[in-house]
Amino acid sequence: MNVLAVPLFERLLGDVWHTVPEAVRRLHTFSSESEYSGECVVERGSGWLANCVASVVGLPAAGNEVPVSVRFVSAGGRERWIRTFGGRIFASTMREGSGLLWEKVGPFEFGQALVVDGQQLRLAMRRWTVFGMPLPFSWAPRSNAYETEQDGRFRFHVELSHPWVGPIVRYRGWLQ
Repeated sequence: MNVLAVPLFERLLGDVWHTVPEAVRRLHTFSSESEYSGECVVERGSGWLANCVASVVGLPAAGNEVPVSVRFVSAGGRERWIRTFGGRIFASTMREGSGLLWEKVGPFEFGQALVVDGQQLRLAMRRWTVFGMPLPFSWAPRSNAYETEQDGRFRFHVELSHPWVGPIVRYRGWLQ
């Protein structure tokens, strides 16, 4: 069997893939393209620098009951995630490398371990680069990100901050 035919998250998780909640597995199991929609709450950091960073990167604006959709496109063992928050697009590319899930956003790439923690699939930051050059981990943004299932529905929680900037963004919600 072609290893790239196995979904990215399943490849990375191996034997523990089947312990992940069903709604999370369903979302990450597709062959070429898939799309989900839902709703979320977005909170932004209060500092001008946090808002500047969030805006430059394309992170969503603050709001309640924000419509969200995510289009997943898989090709060559990589996944392109095109997220739309209330009409604003935030896209990144995911790939596998050194046992980590690498997410590329502009010139930055973030190496994250996929960790099953009870009924949550956590994305734990381990490394980061800019233009392919490793940066000190102590300079990295902080992330609290996980996926889970509630009432049969896929739920997500993403919190980003930085030691020098403070809270940048927190968004949480559901997709179906």
